Amino acid sequence: MVQFRRTLTLSFFFKFYLSVLQKLGQDFQNDIRVESIPPDYVSATELFHKDPPSAVQLFQEVPPDQCPMDVVGQPLPHLSSLKQATGEALYCDDLPCFEKELYLALVTSTEAHAKISSIDTSEALKVPGVTHFLTSKDVPGSNQTGQILMDETVFADGVVTCVGHVIGAIVADTEIHAHTAAKAVKITYEKLQPIITIQ
Repeated sequence: MVQFRRTLTLSFFFKFYLSVLQKLGQDFQNDIRVESIPPDYVSATELFHKDPPSAVQLFQEVPPDQCPMDVVGQPLPHLSSLKQATGEALYCDDLPCFEKELYLALVTSTEAHAKISSIDTSEALKVPGVTHFLTSKDVPGSNQTGQILMDETVFADGVVTCVGHVIGAIVADTEIHAHTAAKAVKITYEKLQPIITIQ
């Protein structure tokens, strides 16, 4: 969020700068001291109109004798839609912090198919507030998970199968400390042959 705000501030300033250049160019067309706007940047000074969003819900009419408990064909709103639309819904970030509350940030794979050669957490554990780095070895019982086949893992165990595969997790006292430490975890990989067929 901080990086976004900085970028947004810089973008507004750049747009203001281009608008001033454009105005000076119009007022002093023959003055060589006035820099002209490059053609690629002219659109940045324009105001774009965006139509307000709209939506349409299509649904079938149900027979008048259909039981009210029978939801088939009925236009039922999402249970939490009213609270979400009015701003009354509470999310995790809206809740107050509890005493000794900790934050967890995931450490994920940057490779699509590879063997994990080593995990260096030395720099990550030096970040203030960091308490633990969790891996598959810290999972009590089975590391296997899945809704039907149990063919997934809570944490990658030696091999990652996709970019974003969860390898471990940093636990820290604040969200910023947790994410900072997660980025500091150094993982080396041994790339494996990519799987490009379902055979």
